[in-house]
Amino acid sequence: MKKTNSKYKASLASILALFFAHSNFATADDAIKRLLELQLKKGIITQQEYDEFMEVTNSAVQQTPARVEAPTKSNKSTNVANAAAPIDGTQGVSLIDNDSLKLEVFGTVDVSVGYTSQSLVPSGEMPTSIGPWISGGVKYPTTTFIPGYPSSNMGSQAGLFNSALSTSSWGIKASRDLGEGKKAFILLDSAFNPVTGQLIDQAHNQSINSKYPTTAYSTSSLNGQLFSKEAYVGLSDRETGRITFGRNNNFILDVMNGYAPLQKAGLFTPYGNGVYGGGGGISENARVDNSVKYTNKYGNINIGLMHGFGGSGGLKHGAEGTAGVVGYETDRYGVQLVYEEFKDLLKTGIDDTIANSIDLTAYDQKALVLMGKYKLNERTRIQLGGQQAKMVNPTSDSNIANISSIYGETVTKSSAYNGDAVKVNTYHLGFDYAATEKLKLGAAYTLIDLPKYDYISSGTKHYLGGNISAISGLMTYQLYKGTDLYGGFVSTHYSGDAFANTTKYIYMHNIFTAATGVRFRF
Repeated sequence: MKKTNSKYKASLASILALFFAHSNFATADDAIKRLLELQLKKGIITQQEYDEFMEVTNSAVQQTPARVEAPTKSNKSTNVANAAAPIDGTQGVSLIDNDSLKLEVFGTVDVSVGYTSQSLVPSGEMPTSIGPWISGGVKYPTTTFIPGYPSSNMGSQAGLFNSALSTSSWGIKASRDLGEGKKAFILLDSAFNPVTGQLIDQAHNQSINSKYPTTAYSTSSLNGQLFSKEAYVGLSDRETGRITFGRNNNFILDVMNGYAPLQKAGLFTPYGNGVYGGGGGISENARVDNSVKYTNKYGNINIGLMHGFGGSGGLKHGAEGTAGVVGYETDRYGVQLVYEEFKDLLKTGIDDTIANSIDLTAYDQKALVLMGKYKLNERTRIQLGGQQAKMVNPTSDSNIANISSIYGETVTKSSAYNGDAVKVNTYHLGFDYAATEKLKLGAAYTLIDLPKYDYISSGTKHYLGGNISAISGLMTYQLYKGTDLYGGFVSTHYSGDAFANTTKYIYMHNIFTAATGVRFRF
């Protein structure tokens, strides 16, 4: 009987320990101890039983996990709930995590083995190492700038490519709980090339291509900044939304991250590296410096407003503008509409007259984007969308002609665009299919329409117009959460008068690019 009572009392002590451990009483351990001491003093339990009780109680309390507050149910967007989460959904590794402060490091490393039928030598500073999405087409001069060129540089290329699926980057994010559903947070995100260890610096890549091309090139908003993808501080509230201050993604880029086909793959879609996929015709505008950005969600409706205060290139109105987004999304379908207007956007270009320099052209810009996605069934979904970007003569500013450097690079010529409106129309249709829980397949067709226009540059010149069409495919296999194997291809075709003119260049009208690699995210 004594033995039975001891077992009963030990069980009771365990139950009491668990109860107090999960309660809000800060002095649970003391309460149990005082209760046992009273029982010992009155002879209800023996000293041996007291010691046994204390051993069981201490063990139970130490092994019980700390109480975790249940999240407050809210219909607000994940951007508000996870205030400092980067847009690509990486989770992050916690460095500090307590009641008031959370600090994490996150990153993506994406490396592939690839082949392209026509390109210049891969670049260690370009987002995707090679660039099949140059709006002028992959081309080489009809006259050679160096002995043996172009045979030594132009042709098929094979090697390690960066960011074929997602941009390689690393960063830190932190948030502080301010109570009552409010948070303060920061995010700093740095794009780099793991193949060479260099920061992505497209402006410098263009500069070293200035006299004669030795590496591939295309425009980008990643120009050697330490935190080139995003860098901001912000505040969020469960009810009133989220606001950030600093270097923010353009809403076009945000929408494409969730609505473009093939996961907006860097190498396999025209949207990947920002030329057509983020800045509304001028890729440097895919990220907006010196800007404030507000987002919120009401049920299935999301809204956003962003304003750039200007100052780019030392111009008063340089990259000054406003953008807005409104959308509706359910588990079955979603649609997003973006409109923006910016002044004095500076577009970088190659200067083939002076080595190690670039040219700048300033434009005013307007862009309209409409994109949707629809889940046909549990395995299949489609993406459909289009955008029009319109570039016109910039706001009058005499300082445009006096810009001597930007992104740390020498500017040979800086000028205001003068001519007809430049329009870029882009359309896409994509399909995703989940063959299994881990294996995903996708295909897409993209058409880029570049209409004719006249412009003045040492006399009237004519852009003859043309089209770029692309058929793409992608397969991804999830080895483990955050670790994916993939393979993809894109077949690109350049057509129209602009790509038939051989006065200065010989154009490659068909380019095939393929790669297979691994993406690791944390």
